[in-house]
Amino acid sequence: MTSKVQKKDITLFILFNIFIPTLFFCFAFWFMPVGETFLFDTDEGQELIKAVLYAKDFTFSSQIWSDQPPLLTIVLSHWFGIFGTSVLAARLLILCFSTLAIWSFCQILRFCLGNLLAIVATFLLCVSCNFLRLSVSVMIGMPAIALTLLSIYIVISYLENVHISQEKILLKQSKIFTRRQQADSPSPHYPINPLSQVLSHVILLLFSGVCFGIALQFKMFVIFLIPLFCFILCDLTKIGKMKIAESIFPALIWLLSAGTTFTLLGIAFGSLNLGSILNFHVSSNLKDVFVRENSAIDVLVMFLQDFDYVLLAGIGVAVILKKRSKIHLFPLIWLFLSTLLLLNHKPLWYHHYILLSLPLTWLASYGVSLAVPIFKTKLGFSRTPIAHSSILPKIAAGLCIFSLVAIPIKLGVIQWQNQLFAKESQDKFAVVNNILEYKENTHWLFTDNPGYAFYSNILVPPEIAVLSRKRVASGEVTQEYLNALLNKYQPEQIILERFPEVYEPIRPELEANYSKIYEKGSTRHFVRR
Repeated sequence: MTSKVQKKDITLFILFNIFIPTLFFCFAFWFMPVGETFLFDTDEGQELIKAVLYAKDFTFSSQIWSDQPPLLTIVLSHWFGIFGTSVLAARLLILCFSTLAIWSFCQILRFCLGNLLAIVATFLLCVSCNFLRLSVSVMIGMPAIALTLLSIYIVISYLENVHISQEKILLKQSKIFTRRQQADSPSPHYPINPLSQVLSHVILLLFSGVCFGIALQFKMFVIFLIPLFCFILCDLTKIGKMKIAESIFPALIWLLSAGTTFTLLGIAFGSLNLGSILNFHVSSNLKDVFVRENSAIDVLVMFLQDFDYVLLAGIGVAVILKKRSKIHLFPLIWLFLSTLLLLNHKPLWYHHYILLSLPLTWLASYGVSLAVPIFKTKLGFSRTPIAHSSILPKIAAGLCIFSLVAIPIKLGVIQWQNQLFAKESQDKFAVVNNILEYKENTHWLFTDNPGYAFYSNILVPPEIAVLSRKRVASGEVTQEYLNALLNKYQPEQIILERFPEVYEPIRPELEANYSKIYEKGSTRHFVRR
């Protein structure tokens, strides 16, 4: 019997820790055109060129302008030093983070809903809108998400370990009490010290906090989850039985670990001065610029992209509310907080959806759990009769079938997008070939799409390594600022294609000192005379 249990444990270990992560890595690498696509997003070009500039000893804040923490840039520059400076190497790095996210998510769902539903939930996440695209795009969101999910998994492991330890102590006390009763001796009181239980597992809290602190140094858009972590870790229901300090001690340990990690990394990389970055993202002036953007409509469209998950999540909420453990409230509160955050944020991009899709898929899995008994009975895996008292399981089963039908459609949409990327990449690589013809005499490339600079291995002025729509719209990139950069760097080549707000102010300079050698659509390529 013991041998069978051990074999089962080994099989499950291989399945969830080796097979599923490896399968996802291979599928994403095969399904997505990782090596053929010029850029999945212009943000890729920014991250790639920042890593190159950093490797050339340009520094953040004083030289490289950026509105995000620099950790991915630093990691990527060292990654290039080991595996070579290429788009493929960078995308494989992000795919490694994505695989970590898949593994962590699967482990979380194993705890919450069991092995079968963990597999189902992980598959649903993989085919959710834009997840595969983000899994191979050189952007800062996925590394932050991966480490956040790892932090959540470690917190869940901590809570489970503490619960098991308390049960063991209670069992031990029960045995001692029984023996003393048999000996007709008085039974002393053996109180459980919650603080000692926390200290015995404090390494898990510290590790979770470290992971979250690192996640914030990749991208700070997960900072809204801090109150949720504290809510899960605090045991305020027992304040009458223990001191308040003991009930909030786990949360304090976690906060101290996350805060210390974030601070130490900030000191090491010179990224602690984040006031200007935060002000740039939340300033009312920036919101006023995007007056045509409607965050409520954008959030609604995001939810409609995985409408089948939304319906299953609605049923999942009913399941969660019947459970007593706070950990089951995690996805519900996460979805509420992220929705509230995005409703008050401008502008919204497609990659923000991952803040919704993760808790939405998690919640949808609870809805799927209601349908599992029906499918088991119908398929002959269970002889338990189906209860007819509730209609929710039948609705959940119908929605599961609807979701299965939608999967080929979602994968078809991704394939269609990949074909568009391939067609667009042909034009982009043609521009790169034109750049390379003049590379011998080129020291600087002035462009609003730094992907061209990365592919041609030419530096851009570090001040415009990040020339985003938000930065241009904020009014920071003025005519005086652009002309000053042109005078400072005297770029031999200029390529503009994204922002008329950049092209028009320097048009007189282009007409006076540059020759246009290429124009197609919005792309204009100039060479200095």
